[in-house]
Amino acid sequence: MVIYIILLSNVSKLICSYINNNCEISDKDNEKINYAIIAILSESVKFIFLFFLFFILHRLKFFIFSLIILMSIRNFSGGLHFKTFNKCLLFSVTVFIMTSLLAPMIPRLPNLIYYFFCFISVLIIFIKSPCTSPKRPIRNNKKKYRLKVISTISSIICLILLVVVRNNNSLVNCGFVTILIQAIQLILA
Repeated sequence: MVIYIILLSNVSKLICSYINNNCEISDKDNEKINYAIIAILSESVKFIFLFFLFFILHRLKFFIFSLIILMSIRNFSGGLHFKTFNKCLLFSVTVFIMTSLLAPMIPRLPNLIYYFFCFISVLIIFIKSPCTSPKRPIRNNKKKYRLKVISTISSIICLILLVVVRNNNSLVNCGFVTILIQAIQLILA
C-alpha cells in the first residue's frame, strides 16, 4: 500500500504541476485541486477494486445498484470520512458486503418494517445532512439547506424506485439496507 500512496502522490503532483504551468492559480486553489485529484484517483482505485471483488463474488448487479443509490444520496448528504485509504477501503468493502452480499439474502419482511425504516432513514437524512469533511467545509447556510433538501429528495426518489422493483426482494433489501446504512453513517459522522 505504501507504493500505492507514493504513486498516487506522484501522479497528483505531476497533474498539479501541469496545471500550474499552464494556468495562473493561487496557492489555495492549488491545494484544492491537489485534494480533488487525490480524491478522484483514490475513488477510482477503490471502485475498480470493489468492481472486481463483486464480479468475482457474482454480486456485481447488487453492488452497482447499491452504489447508484448510495452515490445519489451521499454526494449531497456527506458521510463518514477516513484519514487513510486503507481505512476507507475497508469501510467501503464492509458496507458493500452488507448491501450487496448479505442484504439480498434476507427474506421478505413485513411492509410495516420497510415503512418504518424508510421513515427513520429519510428523517435522519433530513436532520443530519449535509455532513461535511474538515477538508471541505460548507460555510454558506443557503448551500447547506440546498444540499439537505437535495439529499432528502434523492433518498425519497430512491425509496420510490424500490417500490417499483418491489417484486425483486433481493434488490429491495439491497436498496433499503443501502439507504439505512447511509443514514446511520450520518449519525456516526
